[in-house]
Amino acid sequence: MLASNSTNSVRRIEENGTVLGLIPDATYTATEIPLHARDRCLLYTDGVFEAMSPSLEEYGKRRIEDFLAAHAALSTKAFANALLVDVNRWSEDPQGRSQDDDITMVVLDFQPSAQASE
Repeated sequence: MLASNSTNSVRRIEENGTVLGLIPDATYTATEIPLHARDRCLLYTDGVFEAMSPSLEEYGKRRIEDFLAAHAALSTKAFANALLVDVNRWSEDPQGRSQDDDITMVVLDFQPSAQASE
């Protein structure tokens, strides 16, 4: 997903295909997305949006979008930590059931170029 600080919007970018590196001769598609200074890109695995609540409701992509928009001012590290805390809180089970899937995320903030500040 991509959050744009210049337009205060969140854009879902989904590209499904073969797992990277699994098949040596696999063919992959490419998508070009213009990035601007202060945009944030969140890359994550399905363990984030498929995290289940005790009532078996998924955390969901919409909840990630809302979280991304609401916490855009946090640093990348604080954002990643806060999202992980929120997902863990969502999937916390009083019966002791643990998260079913691994969670991996990368948070990227795009900085203005040195040329732009001259």
